[in-house]
Amino acid sequence: MALADQIGASVSTRADRPCPICLCKIEKMKELQKHIAQHLVDFSLFSLPRIPQRDIEDEMSGKAVVHSSSSTAGDDDFGAETFHSYGSRRSNLTSDALDNDNKRRASKEQRSSGSEEYSIHRSIAAIKLADRSVQKSQLRIEDLIIRTQDMITDLMEFQPYVPNAASISALVSELYAIGAGLQDLITASNDPKNFHDARIYTDARWVVTEGLKRTLQDLDRYIRRKDISTSKSRREAYSSIWAAFNDFFFEQSNNTLFDRLNCFKLFLQELVSILSGNSESRDFQTLYQRIDRLIAIQDDDLRRELEHLE
Repeated sequence: MALADQIGASVSTRADRPCPICLCKIEKMKELQKHIAQHLVDFSLFSLPRIPQRDIEDEMSGKAVVHSSSSTAGDDDFGAETFHSYGSRRSNLTSDALDNDNKRRASKEQRSSGSEEYSIHRSIAAIKLADRSVQKSQLRIEDLIIRTQDMITDLMEFQPYVPNAASISALVSELYAIGAGLQDLITASNDPKNFHDARIYTDARWVVTEGLKRTLQDLDRYIRRKDISTSKSRREAYSSIWAAFNDFFFEQSNNTLFDRLNCFKLFLQELVSILSGNSESRDFQTLYQRIDRLIAIQDDDLRRELEHLE
């Protein structure tokens, strides 16, 4: 059985991605594996190192060697001896040449087979590594969805005690939309039709999830103060915490917490739209740069905190 057939023989499930080499869409995983294997076989055979052919002594050099070694023989025996020695020499050369040629051919086939298998293993390993990267990203996003839901619950506790309850409702609304956007991002990233784009926009996915994760961590750090507050009343404690974290987010990035959450929400919508087959918009680049600058600010804040602890 051919190598491509051996690889495809053990797979019978439906393909969840196009060919990573030519982006050809193939429905059955078995056919996709055979298709990829054939690519790699072609690459391997095309790129095999050339094996130089060894020169074989020609007939005249054989005659010269025999003549030199038999120069002391008599004139009558010279012709017969030379012919006999030359014929034997030529036979040996031909036999040796065939043996060497067979050895080189066997060695070439062995290297070709090994190169094919190595290339296929490398390709399969690369695909598995990309899949693991997507799986880790999905787990990270699922964790963010849970954190977002927990933050909604925590903020709802503040609503009866802060001066402007509508502001709490606005934050909760943005967090709900962010949670839905994260779920849409998982769905779009796992769609086989979006396999190629999902890997191109890995950095964009990291930027939005990292910026959101750090923002939720900062917000949680302030909200947890309600558990250790020494204020006489809950209203006083919650109002103080509300004012503190709003001041923090505004001083950090010169934007309110609502504006930041709104930026995450819009960016998620743009990213999901791109992964679903639409083109990048100008808003996507603007939002990306804004979140990227935010992460740089968060990095500086973290560095200063570590220096202060030292």
